[in-house]
Amino acid sequence: MRWTDRLLAHVPIIEAQSRAARAVAERPATRADGMRHIRRILARLAEARDADRDLFRTTPLQRDRDAERQAELLAAHGQALAASGQVPAALDTLRAASSRSARVPLLREIAAAQLAGGDTAGAARSWARAAGAGAGAALADSVREQIGARFAPDRWAADEAAARAELGARIRRAEVSRPVAGGLRLVDGAGAPAALRGNAAGRPTVVVFGKSGCGFSLRALPQLERVAARLASDGVRTVLVTDEAPSAELQRFFAARGYTGPLLFDPSRSTQAAFGSAGTPEYFVVDGAGTIRFEYSSLDELPAQVAALARR
Repeated sequence: MRWTDRLLAHVPIIEAQSRAARAVAERPATRADGMRHIRRILARLAEARDADRDLFRTTPLQRDRDAERQAELLAAHGQALAASGQVPAALDTLRAASSRSARVPLLREIAAAQLAGGDTAGAARSWARAAGAGAGAALADSVREQIGARFAPDRWAADEAAARAELGARIRRAEVSRPVAGGLRLVDGAGAPAALRGNAAGRPTVVVFGKSGCGFSLRALPQLERVAARLASDGVRTVLVTDEAPSAELQRFFAARGYTGPLLFDPSRSTQAAFGSAGTPEYFVVDGAGTIRFEYSSLDELPAQVAALARR
């Protein structure tokens, strides 16, 4: 609790504060304090000024990102309320979380919490939003089996279509067209020159900048592996780039922590400079012509962004 109080007072990074507050809210002995912290962060997000937006983010993109941040916090707060026995308030909070999110994993989590609280209609709506955000056509059949006669096909179709339109608008707002600036001097683990894009002609490439000494990079590796496997089935290559010295040992280090895909080395940092990468982990989508189309993305956003490019 002392560590969390210090973090919220002195580290003005929403992601770090949110993670700490949610961790505290998950534990029975500190749940009330965790919910108090969550409410403080939500109030900060609600009062955010245009000048407070993240580096490289336009105002519309910042609003989309803040909506997802709010959804994540509201989902945690709703689950904490449910665990405290405040079920009506929990369900209201979970509905608010669902309405702000376009992330499939979070929407699934919200739906499960709603169903556990007895809100079948709310759960179906959250699952429909997940389907519209790219969860897959089979989700409707799964939900129909779980809730039986309460499944409303017309309502499902409307919620799914609304979520698909909302996600499409977010993707269009995030899209850029920026040539990679400068030459790239990448090497493989043996120090031999390597190409960033090596997939089928015309297919996008996902470029991830990470580092073995970055805790956020390491925490993301298992999810990165799953996303890369999903994209690979559509012929899209995912490449992890680090500015560390090339070595086979580093490849084994990342593999032991969940990522077994291509690893390229950028010891001169020419590639980081060309992309405008300022930290790790950072995610970019490059189209088949070598133009950056999505920059500073998140892992959850990558599949939908790649799919939007592939459809063209």
